[in-house]
Amino acid sequence: MKHYFFCLFSLFFALGCTQIQTPQISQSINKCPTPLANVHINSISATQNDLNISSEEIKNLMNENLKDNCFTLEDTQDTYMVNISYSTSLKSTSEDKIASSKQQSQAASEVKISLKKGTITRTFIGTSNIELSGKKILSIGSDAKITPEIKNESIAKAFKAAYESMIKSFE
Repeated sequence: MKHYFFCLFSLFFALGCTQIQTPQISQSINKCPTPLANVHINSISATQNDLNISSEEIKNLMNENLKDNCFTLEDTQDTYMVNISYSTSLKSTSEDKIASSKQQSQAASEVKISLKKGTITRTFIGTSNIELSGKKILSIGSDAKITPEIKNESIAKAFKAAYESMIKSFE
């Protein structure tokens, strides 16, 4: 009987000490001494939007990234028209057994930033994929739940990757 309680206590202790690890975003902002180009946001559109990211959130990401002084929002003759398209997907799988269950969730984002000036079009793509897994034994353990923070992190990482590619193309 003591062994039974010891095993049960050890199991609960081990499950209680485990945590889902979420990746951390380290966003180092490039500071450009002078703007590389003038840009004007022409359109923002979603092709697939499982994470329910709004166009306004994408616009906010653009404005946040523009704080690095690499591009200026202006509508002059020498301006690149910016078209942003994005797609997000959410996938979940679960495997249930008699005393345990496993869950896996995946939040994926892709952002395409197209710059057009005259007949020249430049396209930059950024992607992000965040996977979570959780395991429960006797209904005790962790879920693989995609939170709003993870959704925002996924789209922010994809946007940042496309934006940084855009900067590198002008250097």
